Amino acid sequence: MAGFQAGLSGKLRKRRKTSIPAAPVIKKNQREGGAVMLKNMKIKMSLILGFSVTVVVSIAIVVATLVIMNIQSSSYQRIIDTNVRASTLVRTCRLNVNMAARNLRDVALAPDSEYVSTASKIINEKLSTLEKDIPELMALHALEDDTSLNNYISEVQVWGQIVPDILANATGGNLQEAIRQLQEECTPALSKVDEAAAALQEEITASQDAILKTQANTSMISIIIIIAVLVLATILVMLLELRIIRNIMAPVEEARTALIGYSEGKLDIPVNFESQNELGDMCQALRTSQRVLSNVIADVNRLLKAMAEGNFDIRTEAEDDYVGALSAVLTSIRGINLNLSDTLTQIQSSSEQVSSGADQVSNSAQTLAQGATEQASAVEELSATITEIAQGAEEGVGLARDSSQLSNDASAQITVCSDLMQSTVGAMNDIKAAAEEVGTIIDTISNIAFQTNILALNAAVEAARAGVAGKGFAVVADEVRVLASKSDEASRATKERIEHAINAVQKGSSYVADVSEALDKTVSMVNGAVAKMGDVADASEHQAESIEQIREGISQISAVVQSNSATSEESAAASEQLSSQAQIMDQLMSKFQLRKDGIGTPVTVPVRNNEGSSSDSFTGAGYDKY
Repeated sequence: MAGFQAGLSGKLRKRRKTSIPAAPVIKKNQREGGAVMLKNMKIKMSLILGFSVTVVVSIAIVVATLVIMNIQSSSYQRIIDTNVRASTLVRTCRLNVNMAARNLRDVALAPDSEYVSTASKIINEKLSTLEKDIPELMALHALEDDTSLNNYISEVQVWGQIVPDILANATGGNLQEAIRQLQEECTPALSKVDEAAAALQEEITASQDAILKTQANTSMISIIIIIAVLVLATILVMLLELRIIRNIMAPVEEARTALIGYSEGKLDIPVNFESQNELGDMCQALRTSQRVLSNVIADVNRLLKAMAEGNFDIRTEAEDDYVGALSAVLTSIRGINLNLSDTLTQIQSSSEQVSSGADQVSNSAQTLAQGATEQASAVEELSATITEIAQGAEEGVGLARDSSQLSNDASAQITVCSDLMQSTVGAMNDIKAAAEEVGTIIDTISNIAFQTNILALNAAVEAARAGVAGKGFAVVADEVRVLASKSDEASRATKERIEHAINAVQKGSSYVADVSEALDKTVSMVNGAVAKMGDVADASEHQAESIEQIREGISQISAVVQSNSATSEESAAASEQLSSQAQIMDQLMSKFQLRKDGIGTPVTVPVRNNEGSSSDSFTGAGYDKY
C-alpha cells in the first residue's frame, strides 16, 4: 500500500513537471520578432490563432483535468478495493466469529437435539465463510506490515481448533466438558480473536485514513495545479487576445480618428500604423487618401484663388492626384475655367459695344430730354391758358346760376304782385259795391231829410196857425227844417263824393285789371327768361365740364410730357452712368488674364450617373492642356 501511494505521488509529481514546464527566458529580439510577426499577421490568421490557442489551451486543461480525475478515481477505487474491502472483511469475520461463538454457547447450554442440529449447521456455515474470507483478507495486502493480520489469523485458527471439540462434546452429550471448554478455552480464545480483530481493524482504519489524507492532499495539489494551469493559460490567452486586439484596435482607432477628421475637414491627422496585413493596407490607403486629397484641395485652392484674382490662364500642378472620382473635379474646374474665360471674353466684347452704344444712347437721350423739356414748357403754358378759360367758364356758370336764381326770385315776386293786384281788384269791387249801397242809404237819408223838411214846413205852418202857443213849436220846426236842409245838403254832397269815389274806383279797377294783365304777361315772360337762363346755366355747366376735361387732359399731357422729360433726363443720366459703368467694366476686364486657347469653343459640363462617375466629358480646345 505504501509503495502504491509512493508510486502514485511520484507519477503525479512527474506529471506536474511534464505538463507545466518552466517558462523559458525569452530574449528581447525574439520577443520583438514574435511581436512583429504577430503584427504583420493577417486579421483572419490572427483571429484564427487567438481562437485556436484558446481552444487548444481549453482542451489541454480539460484533458489534464480528466487525466488527474482518472488517477484520483483509480486511487480511490484502489482504496475501496483494498482498505475498505479489508475493513469490511474484518468486520464480517468478527461478525461470523461472534455468531458462531453465540451458537456454540447455545449448543453447550441448551441440549436440544433439533436446536443443536440447527446451531451446528450455522456454526459450520460461519466457519466455512471464515475459511473463504481469511485468504481474501490475506491476499489484499491492505497493510504494509502483516503482523496484525497474521496475529488475527493465528488467533482465529486457535479459536477455530477449539470449536470442533466443544461442538463434538455438546452433541455427544458431554455437556460439562463442552461448558468447561467453552469457559476455559473458547471464551479466552474468542477474546483474543476479538482483540486481534480490533487491533487489525484499527490498523486498517488508520492506514485507510492515512491513505485518504494523502489522497486528499494529492487531490488538493492536483486542483491547485489545475487552477494554476487554468489561470496561467487564461493569462496567456488574454495576453495573446489583448495583443491581437491591440494590433487590430490601434490601426482602427487611428483610422477612426483620421476619418472623423475627414468629416471635420482635417486632412493632417497622422496615421502612423504600418503592417503587412489588411490593416496596414487600410492605413496606407488612408495615408494615400490624405496625401491625394490634400494635394487636390491645395491644387483646387490654388486654381480657384488664381481664377478669383482674374487669372484664367493657369494649369494644374497635381494632375496625377486627380484619380477616380476626383478626375471629375478637375474636369469641372477645367470646364468652369474655359466657360468663364469664354464668357468674360464675350463680356469684354459686349462691354465695348455697350460703351459705344451707351454714348449714342446718351446723346439721343439728351436731345430727347431737351425736346421733352421744351414740349413740357409749351404744354404748361397751354395748361395755364386752359385753366384761365376754365376759371372764366366756372365764373360764367356761377353768374348764370345767380341770374337764374334772381329771375326765379323776380318771377316769384311778380307772381305775388299779380296775386296782390287781383286781391286789390276784388277789394275795389267790394268798395264799389259798398259805395253803391252807401249811395242807396244816402238816397234814403235824403228822402228822409226831404220828408223831414216837408214835415218841418207843415209844423211851422201849423205853429203859425197856433200863434203864440205854437211859437216854440215853430222854432223847433224851423230848427228841424234847418237840420233837414243840412242833412239833405250833406247827403247830396256825400252822394256826389260817393259817386265820384265810385267813378274813381271804377277807373282804378280798370287800371288794376290792366296792371294785372300786364303782370301776367310779365310773369309769363319772366318764366320764359328763367327757363332760358336755366338752359344757359346748363350749357355753361356743360361747357365748364368740357373745359375741365380739356384742362385735365392737358394736365395729363403735361404730366406725361414732364414724365417723358424726367425719363429722358434719367435715360440720359442712365446712359451716362452706363457709359461710366462700361468704362469701369473695361477697367475691370483689363485685370483678367484670359486664356488664349479654346475661346469661343462650347464646353459641356459632365453629368454624373448614380455610381458617382462621369457619364460624359468636357469638350473644347485646350481641355487636355489645363
